Amino acid sequence: SSHWAYEYIGRLAARGVVNGMGDNFYQPEANLTRAQFLTMLSKTIYGLDPSQSVPAGFADVPATEWYYNYVNWGYASGIVNGMDETTFAPNDNITREQMAIMLSNFTRYTELMLPETKAGTTFTDSSMISPWAAEAVTKIVSSGVMSGYPEGNYNPQGKATRAEAATVVYKLIMIRDNIAKANH
Repeated sequence: SSHWAYEYIGRLAARGVVNGMGDNFYQPEANLTRAQFLTMLSKTIYGLDPSQSVPAGFADVPATEWYYNYVNWGYASGIVNGMDETTFAPNDNITREQMAIMLSNFTRYTELMLPETKAGTTFTDSSMISPWAAEAVTKIVSSGVMSGYPEGNYNPQGKATRAEAATVVYKLIMIRDNIAKANH
């Protein structure tokens, strides 16, 4: 209950968006995999049935794995790409810039227009952000969904933790819900 992401994790767990890792542990400081983050995003969409998605054909995503349908859905929806034509790397730890790409693609897929509440934010390590991720990082940081660290860096190749993932997904849901309320 003293963890900085306690509220975010609890609210997402109540919505069924996040699960524990067994034995009633969430493991907030553990790294998050690419498949786990994609699954979290999919669970924010009410009524989504990822089992209806066309197989993506990744050799490292067998039909027997729990993440099979989520990866197929993410690929078919344009939220994720593979590492190459035949590899998805579902169990690789997701980096912060990969997370920004998935978030950006997810907002496009769900037609969510993000506000620009933090436009112009810069980081001490901005030059370290991969060119393929720069636009997504700017978009997601400008919206306030992701942020940097107190030291002023973004740490683009840093591994995202389960607590960080819960925080950004919660912030994304709050933006979506607030827009929905304003439009009704």
